[in-house]
Amino acid sequence: KIQHARRTYWTMIGQEEKVLKKEILRICSSVGGQPSMEHLVLPKTACILPDGNFCIAELLEQSRVRIMSREGKHTRYMLGTMEALYFPQGIACDDKAVYVSLHRSVEKFSYPDGTRLAAHKGDKSNCFEYCSMIDGVLYAVDSRVPEILVFDKQRMIPQRKWGEKFPYPDVNDWAQPILDPPTTHFIHPVHIASHPVGVMVTDDVAWRVVRFTNDGIPVGTPIKGEHCPHATAFFNEHILLVEAGQLVVIKEDGSLLQKIRFDQPKMPQPFLPTLFCDEQAVYVIETLPRACVHKLELADPVKVLVESESISPIELEQVEIKPFDLCIIGGGMVGCCTARDVASCNFKIVLVEKEPVIGGVWAKNKYPGLRLHAPGTTYRCLSVAPKWQTSVKSSPKEGPDMTGLSYRPTQDEILQYIESLTEHPNIQVRLGSVFCHAEEMSPVMQRVICDTFTFKARTLFYANGAYEVTSGKPYMPIDVTEITNGAAVFHSSEMTSRKGEWDSATTRYIIGASKAAIDVLQTLDPGDESIVWAHRGHVIFMNRDRAFLDGVGVADKDESQKKSEQKIAGTNTMNHALKNQHFQAYDSMILGSKMGHRIGTPYHKGSIGARGGVESEAGIEHARAFLPRQRIVKMLKVADGQLMLELTDGKILIPGANDTVVMCTGQRNNMGPMYHSKCGEMNFGGTFRVLPFSGTAPMISIYFTSLIVAHLDQRPNPYSSGLLYEELTKLGEHMDKLQNRQPWAMFMSFLGGLQLDICNHIFPWVNIGAGDLSFATIWWTDWFGKDLDVRQTTIKLSTKPKE
Repeated sequence: KIQHARRTYWTMIGQEEKVLKKEILRICSSVGGQPSMEHLVLPKTACILPDGNFCIAELLEQSRVRIMSREGKHTRYMLGTMEALYFPQGIACDDKAVYVSLHRSVEKFSYPDGTRLAAHKGDKSNCFEYCSMIDGVLYAVDSRVPEILVFDKQRMIPQRKWGEKFPYPDVNDWAQPILDPPTTHFIHPVHIASHPVGVMVTDDVAWRVVRFTNDGIPVGTPIKGEHCPHATAFFNEHILLVEAGQLVVIKEDGSLLQKIRFDQPKMPQPFLPTLFCDEQAVYVIETLPRACVHKLELADPVKVLVESESISPIELEQVEIKPFDLCIIGGGMVGCCTARDVASCNFKIVLVEKEPVIGGVWAKNKYPGLRLHAPGTTYRCLSVAPKWQTSVKSSPKEGPDMTGLSYRPTQDEILQYIESLTEHPNIQVRLGSVFCHAEEMSPVMQRVICDTFTFKARTLFYANGAYEVTSGKPYMPIDVTEITNGAAVFHSSEMTSRKGEWDSATTRYIIGASKAAIDVLQTLDPGDESIVWAHRGHVIFMNRDRAFLDGVGVADKDESQKKSEQKIAGTNTMNHALKNQHFQAYDSMILGSKMGHRIGTPYHKGSIGARGGVESEAGIEHARAFLPRQRIVKMLKVADGQLMLELTDGKILIPGANDTVVMCTGQRNNMGPMYHSKCGEMNFGGTFRVLPFSGTAPMISIYFTSLIVAHLDQRPNPYSSGLLYEELTKLGEHMDKLQNRQPWAMFMSFLGGLQLDICNHIFPWVNIGAGDLSFATIWWTDWFGKDLDVRQTTIKLSTKPKE
């Protein structure tokens, strides 16, 4: 079975990753069952961190990086969610970062918090099998091109590539080595390791290991394996070659010294073994049939270091004997709104949040002027109206006070509201808990495993970030640890805590032109000569004043119906442009309809201009007063310990020891390269994955609340019928074909496609009177300031009108 699984695995490598994942899961079942998640699960690759711990990447749908001691004690997870990694193939580290090679990218993460710093993105023509840090240089193996890449670690850009392509044979017999290409050519390189002359590369199809200098010049003759080799290492003046069934120890001159069979009781023949070493020992990762790490000593070849029975010394707490109806992963606005609304329908909820507090981006950001972009009429769940609505004066004849309708809640008010949502007897909150995995126990029950406890749940909702570009961790385009000239450089989310540095600076730089930068400018004096506003060009903001007038609606029924039809048609036209990446047309529609406005020139040269957020006409005017202080940036980089701002006019600005730089560069959510392709698969069979159905987080929650409650009620709905899966799968296929793969381009295309193709199946447009639930006039009228019955409201919204 192992041999068959190995052949099947490599056959599937050349196909789509989603097919590969299903095949791996099938292989797991065929060779003895999936290991329990308290232990290692399909460990694929590992390296040794500067602090001496193992850093192990586990290969499964819930791919993650585990930090583990040399004694086999689980320490924690560095990357813990399925959108962070998708099938890690190699892992390497230096004293500042961890590098992970995926099938189509090589990515850099900070250590120990796991923040994504940079990435080299490939495409379907790439398959990055392995990466390795050798003498401080990062190498990656691309088995599909094939070639070896040598990286600039700061920017994650290949400095050079070597290896010539050899015609890949079309064969079915994997029992024999395939051809014998020249040493300068590769057929299917899969592993790279250190060697005294430079590096060694394993080519598993040519059945050999080739030694090279660091410049890619072959040295000596290739070392042939007896079987299909998977990895190599240089240890104690010997070359080690791990193959199916054995570890071969070879002298420097290429002669055989010893063979170590992997057929002993403590170490059965491993599936896809990987090799790494330090100065004391050699370690073999056994991916299957048992998930463990073996420590090998040449004098005593087979000594098991870590077995699955001892990988996790922590006894997991069984939280509840009775299953929860819903487990929500993520305690941001979407997660908490969904928890409260579903709980109000008499379902039991457990909400798991890895941070010590709930609130998502609202809890992570703190800078002057931070408050909701748009009026707070739609920033709420269904079942609980926020205080900024209930405290508004109103009269039966005239309705709510207009000032209350246009009010924008502050950060503190929003955090208080989010915290109040979880105060319900049907909601249990687990803070500081890392979600690890969910195992299907039956078609209607899942076992959910976190780092310190486990429980059962009927359904699972991943609510850990709906937006790729405006949620998640603060995004920094440079590595601030490399700045050593004394300049204070930090993200806008830290601005309040570092107010002293900002106030005392000689020159104060604001980097960025989107909403955070505009909010900060609102608190500053345009006459302050210490301010430098640096950005790459102006973006388009949605006009808050126009949105307010449109939202209030009209009293006349016929006129209201006409306006609803216009809203639906207009939204669908714009979403069609977004879905198909007709961004210039979309920007023109936004500006031409007066729905959007821009501060000045030059315009941002990115793929889409309408990405600034929401701003009032007064706010735009105030920002225009800073135009004399703007500098247009061509590139940001760190060189010789200094932050350098290369301007389009050829000048270079270098903040000095008495200067402060605030990076208003937003957030990024690590969705992973297969996020859009998997959107249908992730919303099926009792599992829900948050998707940007709307530009407003609470509206996304309401779409999912309707699906979840109907699914738990066992009422007909597009999720349970499989319609949602089918439509999302079609959209995923469309997303895979798009040319512009930049984060903002992909996000806006996805948002447009979801609203155009999916949302109408959940809430028919005619029911809400708009193409987006957040544009429904009822928020400003009948629903304003009222607690609504969730089940009754969502049934009314989702019921298809009779033709």
